[in-house]
Amino acid sequence: AAAAGLAGLLIADRPAARSSPVPALAAGLCVGAAADIKIAYLLFGLAVVWSLRGRPGRQLAAIVAAAAVLLPSYAVAGLPAVRALAARASAGFGQGFYGLLFRPLGIGLHHVVLVAACLMIPVALLALSRLPAGPPAGPAAGSPAGWAGRPAIRGALAVSLAWLLVWPHQYAWYSVMIVCVLLFYPASRLDWVVLAWLSAITIAEMPGVGLADRQTMGRVLADIQAQDLARLAPLVMLGALLAFVVLCLTRRWNVAPAPDQAGPGARGG
Repeated sequence: AAAAGLAGLLIADRPAARSSPVPALAAGLCVGAAADIKIAYLLFGLAVVWSLRGRPGRQLAAIVAAAAVLLPSYAVAGLPAVRALAARASAGFGQGFYGLLFRPLGIGLHHVVLVAACLMIPVALLALSRLPAGPPAGPAAGSPAGWAGRPAIRGALAVSLAWLLVWPHQYAWYSVMIVCVLLFYPASRLDWVVLAWLSAITIAEMPGVGLADRQTMGRVLADIQAQDLARLAPLVMLGALLAFVVLCLTRRWNVAPAPDQAGPGARGG
């Protein structure tokens, strides 16, 4: 899913996508295939449409191509596929960090999804407006090849980060959709936000959570994992969201200069 989705983003960012409907169709097909494997990759479709803003014909071509993949497959699978998708939407890492905020206030966790959906939109818009769109200015300015001029990559990073950090039901391997696009950005403080989130939830979701697994994991490891699942991981997830919002507001990304342009005294991010 990540490979197909990334291919769609890279195709959408080709200069030809602005002048011909063919790249837009190809991008839509790739993103549709990615979403057919994992529905969360529809977020990449939003990024493709956003990158083609001002070109409604290209946007329509991408949407039609993605639908040409998704709709027949769901039509063949029928309602069981839709029911399985709905059930999967509430699976994953519990309620994320929302339990830390809701329980002390006496708010039921059945409101989590509604709150997350309302919160995700402003976070995504903030990210779209504040993520670096090109190399930083200054004597040590520079960026890896392919960073600047890739609106679909930037859009996918923004909306995927908003979903990953805000939505309560997550699995550690969902982060691959962030890592594959983050590779096109230079080293910055954003890397540490993603790595902290990924590390905490990976440890928490390793197979063997629960008291019954003390026999296989050992008491110490099982207790560490249980504590991470119940306390540490939600705190890190909340901290990652807050850190990301602060970075967006302050724009203190501490972007590293490109290796070929950094001077002898330049420091990385």
